[in-house]
Parts: sequence; structure tokens; C-alpha cells
Amino acid sequence: MNFIIDDTLGYRINRCSILMKASLTRRFKAAGHDLTPEEWVILTRLWPKDGLSQNELADTTLKDKTTITRFLVQMEKKQLVFRKTSTQDARVKQVYLTPSAQALKDQLIPLVQGFLRDCAIEIEPVQFAITLSTLSAIEQNLLRAESEFLDLTKGFEA
Repeated sequence: MNFIIDDTLGYRINRCSILMKASLTRRFKAAGHDLTPEEWVILTRLWPKDGLSQNELADTTLKDKTTITRFLVQMEKKQLVFRKTSTQDARVKQVYLTPSAQALKDQLIPLVQGFLRDCAIEIEPVQFAITLSTLSAIEQNLLRAESEFLDLTKGFEA
């Protein structure tokens, strides 16, 4: 059987992800922002809906709860977010942006938009739209397959 990992979807997506994260980190640093791509994603989830729970952030970012907590601890140290216990459920921590994180929106969005334009140089807009649509369909397929797999394995847990 002939298998060339360089020609597989997962390998290509992973390499692009690694390169994009490293490049975006450098761009943030060059612009004077101590921010990781993962922290950027959390900010983008909180800007439109401040006060999400840690569980909601974990779900929307596809990160586990422990990883989200680790990122939030770092973001608190950077004075980007603060956490408050929910008034409805004492077990739930809600995450809020600080005023300085709110103010970063106008600086970071244009920086990231320029970065994304650089990623798509010499790619036809139609081709790029098809790529995004295809990746979205693959994501939905994976989420559905994972859900079905988990449903099938529920009875086999020890």
C-alpha cells in the first residue's frame, strides 16, 4: 500500500495551522501585543457576547475545560479578562473582558484581517470561498461522526 502523508488532508491542515499560529504570534508581538492565537480566539468569542461561561468558551473553541482554564489564568495575568461566579449557579464561572481587552478590538481585528489577506495571496476569491466551504463541511462531518461514535460507545464504558 502506498501512503504519502504529505498528500493527506489532516497533515496539510495541521501544517497550515502550525504556520498560521507561529506567524500570527510574531505579528501580535511585532505590534506590541502579548497575545497568543488561542487567546485571540477567546477574545473574538467574548467581544460579541461578554460573560460567557467557561464551558461555553470550551465548547465554542473546541478546547477542553482544563485548557480553557489555563488560557484564562494567563489572560487574567495579562489583565484581559476576569471571572465571576454566576448569580444563577455558583458552580459556573462567567468570563468578562476588561476595558483594555475591549479596547484591543479596534487594533487587533485590522491586524488579523491583514494577516489573513497575506495567507490568501494569489488564491482566487472563488477558490478560497470553496476551500472555506469545504473545510466547514468537513468540520460538520467530523462533529457528526464524533457524536455518533460517542453515542455508540456509551454502553461500553467501564
